Amino acid sequence: MAESTKMVEITDWTKVINAIALGATAAGLGYLILQFYRDYTDSKKRSTRKTISRKFDDIKEYASNTKEDMKESIEESLQTIKENITNTIGEWTEELKNKLLSEDTQDALDNIALLLEQVNKFDMQGKAYNGSFFLLLAIVKKFQNLTEFISWEESLPDKSDITEEQLSRGKRFGQFALGTYSASRETENEKIAEKMGVSPEEVLFTWFKSKDEGLCPKFIVFVDNDTNSIVLAIRGTLSLKDVLLDMVCEETPYLDGFTHKGILTGAKNVWAEACASVVSALNVNSGYGLVVTGHSLGAGVAVLITLDLLIGESKSTIPEGTNVRCIALAPPPVYRASNSIFSKSLPSSVFEKIEIYINNHDCIPRMSLGSLTRLLRSMRAVDNLALTVTDQVNILKDNDEELFEKVVEAIQKSKQDEFPFLQHPGKIFYLKKEPGEQLRYVVIQENSEAFTSRLYLLEDMVKDHRKPSYQEAFDLL
Repeated sequence: MAESTKMVEITDWTKVINAIALGATAAGLGYLILQFYRDYTDSKKRSTRKTISRKFDDIKEYASNTKEDMKESIEESLQTIKENITNTIGEWTEELKNKLLSEDTQDALDNIALLLEQVNKFDMQGKAYNGSFFLLLAIVKKFQNLTEFISWEESLPDKSDITEEQLSRGKRFGQFALGTYSASRETENEKIAEKMGVSPEEVLFTWFKSKDEGLCPKFIVFVDNDTNSIVLAIRGTLSLKDVLLDMVCEETPYLDGFTHKGILTGAKNVWAEACASVVSALNVNSGYGLVVTGHSLGAGVAVLITLDLLIGESKSTIPEGTNVRCIALAPPPVYRASNSIFSKSLPSSVFEKIEIYINNHDCIPRMSLGSLTRLLRSMRAVDNLALTVTDQVNILKDNDEELFEKVVEAIQKSKQDEFPFLQHPGKIFYLKKEPGEQLRYVVIQENSEAFTSRLYLLEDMVKDHRKPSYQEAFDLL
């Protein structure tokens, strides 16, 4: 049903109810006047003036009461109609979502919608949209998939660009990062070691019991004798909702640039708790290196700890000459330079020491306040076209190419330069899932801006962030 039809229906109901109210009032007044006439003729001995005065007072009181009763009745009826129409629209929207979008796509857009509600204040002070928030999001998704994203993916090579040493390192320490999720549920040292794939005597320190995870993420310190490494593995949050909400945070100065304030707090707290164990292990195991690893927000914390150990104040806390490296799976962007040239803002050795793995369509490595606000500006550009619901549905069903061209033009003209984009300070390995009957991945090196400049709305954007998807990718490499 079109929106214009619904508005006509609401107006017609209002007229009907008003007519009923006025009719009832008139009937009541007529009845009282007739009763007054009968009483008057039967009561000639009474004072005419007093009788008339009393009867008119009765009429005025009845009219006043009737007016209030009818007003309340009208308001209640209109509220009921409004609620019924709202429920109908909600049911209709859900039915439309089910017909036009897959279950995975709906799940992805629902998660992003939750996140966008938190940052909506940065787009025209949170001004309400004229159209359906969900349909606007779906239209922007369609635009991205048919223009920007497909163009980028088609430009990528179809052969892997990673050395055997890099791949072996990524798979081994990546498994440690993923292992922290199951290990953190255990309380006995033997079980923790089993989940991490090491011996109990190699486990040096665990921080799994703290409930205040927002301030200090869970982590484990252990020895990996097979690679001559001391490993600091940091777990991500268990709830994807928490990951998404943690993306909305202000920046704070860090090194020669800026970083995500919340993740920096976590990094400082983890290192404060882990430092003594790590330094002691490095002193005992002469010649061993230090590898910091993690997944999701744990990876973001790992990146910032590594940056500080390489070029920050924490460099002086570890033995001189220690080889420090980071293997980060699915980190959010955590750092930007104070100048505009990000690639030249850090020593080249930093980019070599921090290796970042991004799985297929994972959305978290693309998320920062800058990319989220850019998405909101795209939605606002579509909303300003004043498309009807029918127009929006036709666009989503590929029934109106001319309207879709207007959408493309509007989004391409929209800008977001108010909020800078955080970046990935490291070498990025993109695990691209190849189409075909046989599932396989290729590993492609990409620059940070390719991921951080836009948040693409893709069907697997949430699924590809989860632990099982990274596990699958590494198993098939």
